[in-house]
Amino acid sequence: MRSFFLLLWLAVGVFGQCRVPQYQVGGVLMDSGTEVIMNISIALPDFAPARLVCLASNLEEQYRGRNSIIVSFFSSPDAASHSMGFLLDQEDTKAELDAFAKMHARYVFSADRHENYLETIPMHEPYSRKETKAYSTRIDLPLAAAPRCRLEISDRCLIAVENAFYPNDALKGKVSGAVTLAGTITRDGKVSHARVVKTESIGSGRKNLLANAVLQNLSTWRLEPGAREDPIQITYSFAIDNSLPFKGQTEVRWNLPNKVEIRGNPPQ
Repeated sequence: MRSFFLLLWLAVGVFGQCRVPQYQVGGVLMDSGTEVIMNISIALPDFAPARLVCLASNLEEQYRGRNSIIVSFFSSPDAASHSMGFLLDQEDTKAELDAFAKMHARYVFSADRHENYLETIPMHEPYSRKETKAYSTRIDLPLAAAPRCRLEISDRCLIAVENAFYPNDALKGKVSGAVTLAGTITRDGKVSHARVVKTESIGSGRKNLLANAVLQNLSTWRLEPGAREDPIQITYSFAIDNSLPFKGQTEVRWNLPNKVEIRGNPPQ
């Protein structure tokens, strides 16, 4: 009980009022006297770290006495209810992968390993159940200070996004260059009024290949809610890189707050 109130007190001190978001229990793999493994769903805005910390403290108290607690947080009740194959290490299906892509955080408690942490997971590898670990953020509990996310803009964490990609026709045609977009991050964390403000080194008639791809990607961004609207300007750069090991391979590097770099090795 003492650690629960310490965690709650720290959360209130760091973030202000601590509000546990509403959640819905989905699939339950294990619920014994020693172990809990389950999925829950919460609204996407509640993936903000402050709210996740409050939810973690609630789960720790609810399952007090367990040696192990693993709770995966989904932004869809349907995904939380049906995405159990990856926990059971079953063969991936399209439905499983679609559901897994909606998992954006995890709470882990292990008495044996002395672990108690949240992990925010803004993106996943395309067509895979692999999380993009380079951009996930581990938040050890209890908190001593407000955590910083690996991907954030204007002190607002990027909580969900589809990974960027090199358009296939552009890669085949060896089209490279950069597209700069501008827009507004709304108070509920969406990006609105996105528009192309600059293009560089893109051949005539090829601009739409890259512009359409980056506009689509920016539309998938979801940041944590904020008290105000914030401007955003982001440059997506595309470069042909024959040094990548495989033909058709692409690599993406997120350098927020203002750049996404995409390299690709054209297919044969």
